Amino acid sequence: MALNTNSDTKLILASASPRRIELLDLIGINFVTIPTNIDEAILPNEKATDMVLRLATEKAFKIVSDNLAHLNEKSLIIGADTTVYANIEILGKPVDRNDAYRMLKLLSGNKHQVIGGIALLDHLGKIVEQAVQITEVEFYPLSDQQINSYIDSREPFDKAGAYAIQGIAMQFVKSINGSYSNIVGLDIALVTNWFRKHFII
Repeated sequence: MALNTNSDTKLILASASPRRIELLDLIGINFVTIPTNIDEAILPNEKATDMVLRLATEKAFKIVSDNLAHLNEKSLIIGADTTVYANIEILGKPVDRNDAYRMLKLLSGNKHQVIGGIALLDHLGKIVEQAVQITEVEFYPLSDQQINSYIDSREPFDKAGAYAIQGIAMQFVKSINGSYSNIVGLDIALVTNWFRKHFII
């Protein structure tokens, strides 16, 4: 059943990610998307969980601080960030083919974590909700041919950890422990409960 928002409320997704847009579309909520550009560099000695929560919050706050949207007192802004953590290394988006190969080789036959940070802010930039969700993923062993063929598809190059679970890489996944939608880019069950709590009738 689709959810209905209060007509006076505007939800803003601080992202242009097609995956996050598709996930929000699934619950039938009304929202607008505004992409934000922030420095996503990892801070010295920063933990993966702290990084995703910080970046998710900064993305949402930029909507307020830069006056990127006409906000009212019922406006809410949601920001999200996702990374992959494997072998005590934060895996962002690969910079080139060799980097993608290195990441996929690291994930091959092993377990890793997909860590998602989510922040919900009000029209003044005050934090309404924050959360970090962790999903454990295990890959089957991958041959060099599988890895190179996957890289040839170009799918890995704008994905954290060099793969998209909703795409070709679903064939690599042996098991998942936790939220599937968190891997895609947004824990939709969690945010749906937030929306019900704060402004869904």
